Amino acid sequence: MENGAPMKYKDFVTNDVFPVVEGKKVLEIGPLQGYLTKCIEENNPAFVHTVEPAFNKWDTQRHPNYHGTANDFFNENYVDFLNFDVVVIMGVLYHLHSPFHLLELIINKCRPEYLILETSHAVVYAGSNIGREPSNTLGNAYSDKGINFPIKINSAVVKQDIVTGIETTPMKLYKYWDEYEKRGFDDEFYENSKSGMWLGIFKWKN
Repeated sequence: MENGAPMKYKDFVTNDVFPVVEGKKVLEIGPLQGYLTKCIEENNPAFVHTVEPAFNKWDTQRHPNYHGTANDFFNENYVDFLNFDVVVIMGVLYHLHSPFHLLELIINKCRPEYLILETSHAVVYAGSNIGREPSNTLGNAYSDKGINFPIKINSAVVKQDIVTGIETTPMKLYKYWDEYEKRGFDDEFYENSKSGMWLGIFKWKN
């Protein structure tokens, strides 16, 4: 809160979440058509490699350094030679058929120093407020093939399972925000998209 005014979501992630990317190599999975990329770039990373399945929605004029497709990350040969200090995966897991598989790939192959993870409680997305996807998302490794595959999202992802799963690896919770208060992050983006979300920054522990 500044002068009694609610903090906007953009300001929160820019000022409180993404400062850890300064000078670091970042892999961003699901950039919200560049909305989150801009917040990351304001913290001066070494570079950002973005994985965006919906390329037709990507603003290439504002973000000319776009790299990557959804299929790139699922291609093990492609990521073998890529090292990332920070992996950002926000608002993605509840779209996936196997969200824990993606987390395992990130942790085991990228070995990031930081993993920034944001997702929802299952109850938020198990109903009709998301419903059917118009086309496949990151849950399908071939989303760049133009395959239309409507799926009914019924995510089993809950924060307790994610935290417990990651805590069995060297990724340990660094900071944690549990169920944002609406009065604290009261802007149009949050009201429409982020109700019921939670966010954690995990740090690699040797």
